[in-house]
Amino acid sequence: MTTLIIVESPAKCKKIESYLGSGYKCIASCGHFRKLTSLKQIDIQNNTLSLKYDISSEKERNIKLMKSAISKADHILLATDDDREGESIAWHICDHFGLPITTERIIFHEITKTAILKAVSHPGQINMNMVRSQQSRQVLDLFVGYKISPCLWSHVSRKQNLSAGRCQTPALKLIYDNQQKIDNQVYDKTYTICGLFTSKNISFQCRHSFTTCDDIRSFMEESKTFQHTLSVGNTKQVKKVPPVPFITSTLQQHASSQHQYSPKDTMSMCQKLYEGGYITYMRTDCAKYSKDFVEDSIKFIDNEYGARYKRESLSAIVLNDDTSTSTNDKKNKQKDSNSLAQEAHEAIRPTNISTLILPENYSTKERKMYVIIRNRTLMTLMANAHYETCTCKITAPMDICYSQSFQNRVFDGWQIIEKTDVESYFHYIKTILPELVMNKIHAKETILNLQNHLNEAQLVQMLEKRGIGRPSTFSSIIDKIQTRGYVKRQNVEGKEINVTEIVLENNKISKKDVNVVFGNEKNRLVLDPLGKIVVEFLYEYFEALFNEDFTMNMEKKLDGVKDGTTDYLVYLNEFDLFLNTLMKTQKELLPNKETYVINDKYSYIITKYGPCLTYKNDDNKVSFINLKSSVSYEMCLDQRDDLTSLQQPKKIERSLGEYQSKNVLLKNGRYGPYISYGDQTIALKDLDKKFDEIHIGDVIDMLDNTERAVSGNPNIIREITSEISIRKSKFGNYIFYQTEQMKKPKFIKLKGFKPDIISCSKELIIKFVNMN
Repeated sequence: MTTLIIVESPAKCKKIESYLGSGYKCIASCGHFRKLTSLKQIDIQNNTLSLKYDISSEKERNIKLMKSAISKADHILLATDDDREGESIAWHICDHFGLPITTERIIFHEITKTAILKAVSHPGQINMNMVRSQQSRQVLDLFVGYKISPCLWSHVSRKQNLSAGRCQTPALKLIYDNQQKIDNQVYDKTYTICGLFTSKNISFQCRHSFTTCDDIRSFMEESKTFQHTLSVGNTKQVKKVPPVPFITSTLQQHASSQHQYSPKDTMSMCQKLYEGGYITYMRTDCAKYSKDFVEDSIKFIDNEYGARYKRESLSAIVLNDDTSTSTNDKKNKQKDSNSLAQEAHEAIRPTNISTLILPENYSTKERKMYVIIRNRTLMTLMANAHYETCTCKITAPMDICYSQSFQNRVFDGWQIIEKTDVESYFHYIKTILPELVMNKIHAKETILNLQNHLNEAQLVQMLEKRGIGRPSTFSSIIDKIQTRGYVKRQNVEGKEINVTEIVLENNKISKKDVNVVFGNEKNRLVLDPLGKIVVEFLYEYFEALFNEDFTMNMEKKLDGVKDGTTDYLVYLNEFDLFLNTLMKTQKELLPNKETYVINDKYSYIITKYGPCLTYKNDDNKVSFINLKSSVSYEMCLDQRDDLTSLQQPKKIERSLGEYQSKNVLLKNGRYGPYISYGDQTIALKDLDKKFDEIHIGDVIDMLDNTERAVSGNPNIIREITSEISIRKSKFGNYIFYQTEQMKKPKFIKLKGFKPDIISCSKELIIKFVNMN
């Protein structure tokens, strides 16, 4: 008797088969294999929803393999992921291959032998409420995208791949609103003053706001002869509690803010770690761990660090036996009657806390991601860190004082994991005599309330707070607004502002004006001119559809479908009626295609490759002038008398030196910097450096890879593994794939593969091969 287990990813199959033995076979659906591509495939009438799916052409081969395996199996277990998409895929398998809807469904949240065996022994059934929730989201997304996007093509531009989205557009509006604050901000200047005291030149902050140079000079004049006196406050005991366990959104925020990983990259790395059996499922909003895992981890902490490092109270982070699937959905206790294996999601954690290092076949970033998750998990299960603190004050003229707080770590607790050193003058300051000599007073003009661009972590936080999308979709939302060209993740150059510094030292007051750069930012989300045009159009004519309250309410309704408290057919009919009515009323108000006229010679347009000027000469011949990517229509209007500074500089190039006796030439093209090396070109779009900062050391790995590929076979342009390489032919590039067991190689077309095949990560290519 053969039991067939169907999962989503082929990367899980061998491991699952090894756990279950010879009576089991595991195959993969490779994600979704059916899709909706037009509104004609959706029919809502007579209180029914009819969806006519198309087969994904790239999955046809895999569908045949699935059909063959299903026909030969004696018993089938559906083991797709435990989320909306996974539940939907399980339903699609039943619907397409004619399996009963009661086909057994198993769920596990980690790929370990214990979890797999437990899931197999306690099968359940497909949760149809969750399936309807996924279908409802898909239908709503298509309604919005396919009905609103054509308005962008007709009235903004048909040359770009413009689109509106149910969550994508409100997310773009958050970037837009923040950019408006940046553009309209008024700088407030103030002075920060610090005094240096004691033989160690400890800095104390002046707790008074000065706004003029004269006031500061007066303060410093009096400070020359003033007797400064130190007072030490009472010592207080302070505890610092451990961080909370990772859920999807907080992991994305932490990885973005602390390690500059995009939410998309974070989820991709976690997917691989999950499939390898090293972490639990990464799409979760539960901030608790299973009781068994906590018990094992507490024993580990006891053995490795000692009993005093164990967390005292664990109830806040341990799942109860009756915990529901989501911490944000405590009212939902409904479970399928025979679904004992559908236990609660856990926080993101290692499957085995004792595993320190991953195998070498994992990339450096993936191994680092594992360490991030493991360290956070350990911290959450450890004791508080304990500090003793005190605040010291120093008297100053004009009834003003300086102050500074000092702390001494008494017990490191959970902080032992990252072994951070704490610079402490806590004991030293208590030995100082009350009467102090002032060494130096430094006053510096600074900017208050400087509005910064959002980073990806901040956008995730805002999406979660405002109920736009769900944590499992945040990464795709943020990726979408970037791939559409509405927003760019880039470094932002600050503004140079003239400020005044006043210093009192050696009884002399000196003043100087210096230029200081404020607002330098790294890896920020910057609104593109195209994004500005799109969001302004959509919110002028379709604000009722995209405002935050409507979007948040929509998410609540869709959650209600999942819980079984909202009738999905009623809601879909209501939404369809609302959208059709909105389209009808707004259709007459929509303008003709926008023309952004600057003067009688120039107009501003957005092309596929960015902003551009059209120039009409005296013979009415039109030519095009590329603009810098950040140039908006308003900037062109402001500088209409001289547009030269806004133009994209002509292509420039410089030599980086020689490698393997070949000249390495750095060039700047329409799509950014790239390398010309022999007859090869290598895109550098993922290299986070300015053109002038790129050196040969930054591209050696890419050159080395190109050299290895070319040396073995003139048609090989990139070697991925010993079994996979990128090759060229007269019909274009393709993927060559052949294992030792294959008699003939497989030639895979690159149709549908969007990343740059030369410079993208090897993992993306391997994943593409597995799907084909």
